[in-house]
Amino acid sequence: EASSSEAERDALRATLDELSEWLDDEAETAGVDAYRERMATLRAAGERIFARLRARAALPAAKSATRKFVVQARSFLKSINASHTVSEAEADAARELLDKAERWLDDAERAAKDEAPSDDPQLTPEAIFDAFRGIDLKLRTFMKRNKRRVPKPPPPPP
Repeated sequence: EASSSEAERDALRATLDELSEWLDDEAETAGVDAYRERMATLRAAGERIFARLRARAALPAAKSATRKFVVQARSFLKSINASHTVSEAEADAARELLDKAERWLDDAERAAKDEAPSDDPQLTPEAIFDAFRGIDLKLRTFMKRNKRRVPKPPPPPP
C-alpha cells in the first residue's frame, strides 16, 4: 500500500473488477487477441506502482556501487598523471566532473527523504547512471591512453 496512492489502488481495483466480470461473461468465447488486450490493460494499470517498487528495491545497490565508484575514481585520478599520458588540466576537469556528480547524488539523497512512498521517485538507478555516465566515459578514455613508460635503468658495468 505504501508504494501506491489511494487513487492508484482504486483504479487498479476497478480494472481488476472489470477484468473479472469479463472473464466470467465473455472469456469462453473470446479469442487470443482479446486476452492479450485485457492483459495489456491490466499491466498498464499496475505498471507505475510496480516500476516504483522496482526502482526503490534496486536503489540501495545502485547507491552503494556508485559510492564505491567515486572512491575508485578519486584514487585513479590521484595518480593518473604518473601512470598515463593525461595532463594536469584534464585530470582537474575530471575531478570537477566527479565532484559535481557526487554533489548531485548527495542532494538527490536528501530530497528523496522528503518523498512519500507513493510518489514516483526522483532518485532512481537510471538517474544515478545518467549523472555519472560522463565521468565514467572520461575515465575510460584516460585508461585507453598510453601508459607512461618508466625508463629501465642502464645495465650494471661488467
